[in-house]
Amino acid sequence: MQEQSLRQRLMIIISCIFGLPSFVLCYIFYEQNVTLSPTHFVLFFLIIALAIIGIILVRYVFEAVSTTADFLKKATEGGEKLSLNLRQEAVELNEISSSLNRMMERFEKNTESLNKTKEELHESEEKYRNILENIEEGYYELDIAGNITFFNEACRKIYGYSRGELIGMNALKLADEENAKKGFKYFNEVYTTGKPLKWIDGEIIRKDGLKRNVEASASLTLDLTGQPVGFRGIIRDVTEHRRAEELYKTLAEKSMAGVYVVQDGKFCFINSNAASYAGYTREELLDKKVGLLVVPEDNERVRQNAKAMLLGEMSSPYEFRIITKQGEIRWIM
Repeated sequence: MQEQSLRQRLMIIISCIFGLPSFVLCYIFYEQNVTLSPTHFVLFFLIIALAIIGIILVRYVFEAVSTTADFLKKATEGGEKLSLNLRQEAVELNEISSSLNRMMERFEKNTESLNKTKEELHESEEKYRNILENIEEGYYELDIAGNITFFNEACRKIYGYSRGELIGMNALKLADEENAKKGFKYFNEVYTTGKPLKWIDGEIIRKDGLKRNVEASASLTLDLTGQPVGFRGIIRDVTEHRRAEELYKTLAEKSMAGVYVVQDGKFCFINSNAASYAGYTREELLDKKVGLLVVPEDNERVRQNAKAMLLGEMSSPYEFRIITKQGEIRWIM
């Protein structure tokens, strides 16, 4: 009886919710003498349809809830039995528990492996840093904007700043305008091509204002995805070396003998006397290959003799043939 009464009350409430608006609209139209149009009729039908749908839904939901409540009531009173296979459920729970345990074991092993790898990486990094701190040449690292992110003690001494002062400074700010432009060009080339540059010549300004000649290398630093994040390289002070070279060149130029220096198969220095033997000026032969002058049949003998002299296995001069600018073959020593 209580369920029936509750059901009837719900029906009445739903009917009022959907039915009263229809009666109100009819009354308004009647009082205002509104002529009913097809649109009004459609509106009335929609309201009535909603009311019917609402009543059906309430009835359906009420019956579902009532059925469920009756079943639970009977089950608690012993009138119904729950059809659950507890043994099967226990087996499934055990399988789930075992799977979770295996997953946790794998997770712990992976965690241990990661921790071990982290420790090894930390040790490798410490070893790497110690090596860099003890090398004689300067080592630097820059971010993509050219700011200094890491350097060793040798690099700090080259620039003359303290560690706190040098970290974070922009490398291009440590040179005059001309050398800063040259440095930007070099780093931009490395960034664009991805190819490292070896022994870039330049000049830096120390903290005390002194200018020093340096040679540096530069290569890209990449992240785990292969994207460039900065630069790294070696830098060394070659000021004294450059001064010695200039002195040597000055003395060699004044010498009555022909003097030349070959590096990587090219003339990196040649005085006017040596160049005149072949009918060239010194400017015409600088950075040119030695093979330009040597008779092809003498190339191998010249190479072997030069190697022997560098190793100290040969001390006396040797003769070979050259081809002059005018095409003549001439013996020189």
